[in-house]
Amino acid sequence: LPRLPGHGTWGEDFLRTGRRDWLRRAEDEYLDLACRFRRVHLVGLSMGALLVLLIGSRYETGKLVLAAPAVTNTDRTIRFAPLLRRFRPVLPKDDYRFSGPPEQAGIAREYWSRTWVAPAAELYRLQKEARKALPRVGAETLIIVSEADDTVPLEAADIVEGGMAPGRTRRVVLRESGHVVLNDVERERALDEIIRWLEDASP
Repeated sequence: LPRLPGHGTWGEDFLRTGRRDWLRRAEDEYLDLACRFRRVHLVGLSMGALLVLLIGSRYETGKLVLAAPAVTNTDRTIRFAPLLRRFRPVLPKDDYRFSGPPEQAGIAREYWSRTWVAPAAELYRLQKEARKALPRVGAETLIIVSEADDTVPLEAADIVEGGMAPGRTRRVVLRESGHVVLNDVERERALDEIIRWLEDASP
């Protein structure tokens, strides 16, 4: 599980990195694993699913899993981020609240107490690149989406399926999970679906 540049450290690191850095880190990890193992399956959540799609469009990978794939999102204002970043790369967030584990409070405050306009612009470009790459993805792909996800709508699964070759995808729709479907109320079902999907992969 690679840690992407700018993630999990400090906000200033986040501002100094972008989509090319994130993709390069994920691609380097894939290539390292591909040198050691005959088949490498890829699992990505949200933006990570976009990185998985781009790697899958460049290499003959094992199976893919796209959890809440951010090929689109509910916040349509993201399209203005490339312009706004020129003036305000970061905006304050007045309604920040955190109710998670105390040990995560520091890192949560560092990243979630602000609106990251410049990284959002990078995500927007990454979305466009991933959608454009869909016809070149040849691996069988499992898509997991949730009706209760307020960040990535069910439409994301339609976009992925519509862009890839017919018969290469399988869709799982959860009912109650939020955006982080791999760590929410239906996480056991999501993980069981992923395990079955990968166990069925031909050797």
